[in-house]
Amino acid sequence: MKILEASDSNFKAWLGLRKLLWPGADEMHVGEMRAILDSDTQIAFLMFSSDDQPVGFIEGAIYLNPSQDYGYVEGWYVLPDFRGQGLGGELLGALEGWFLHQAISLSLSDTIPAQYPLSPEAHARYGYREYATMKIYIKQLESDGDIPERDPRRSSGPDAGAV
Repeated sequence: MKILEASDSNFKAWLGLRKLLWPGADEMHVGEMRAILDSDTQIAFLMFSSDDQPVGFIEGAIYLNPSQDYGYVEGWYVLPDFRGQGLGGELLGALEGWFLHQAISLSLSDTIPAQYPLSPEAHARYGYREYATMKIYIKQLESDGDIPERDPRRSSGPDAGAV
């Protein structure tokens, strides 16, 4: 097995693996992947078998925070036929090594156990401990038709309208 940093030369293999973890439109994936390749704070690694078949990938990012900068495991996937051999740990080691090379000594990750049931055990196997559990609630509001027109100076996001 060999681990390579994601690049244009292995883009197609990366896209194929990514779509197995996160089904979705190619356009969405390609845009995100291009952003990773163009970034100084994001990276992806791919793992290939001895016959150059892609078997897994990991993506990560660095976040600069006033209290402590940290690395984040954004995505982590190994093909089902290759699980249970420590390959996920090798991918995680490549990402953690990159974090350390960037002077980042804290790594975080998240998962949705109902959607990714193997993920909690995989994280625990490689030294990650559960820190918090979060539930996000959403409600679509319905109006009676008397909604004021939106102020065009407002945009979305936490700093919307800040001057």
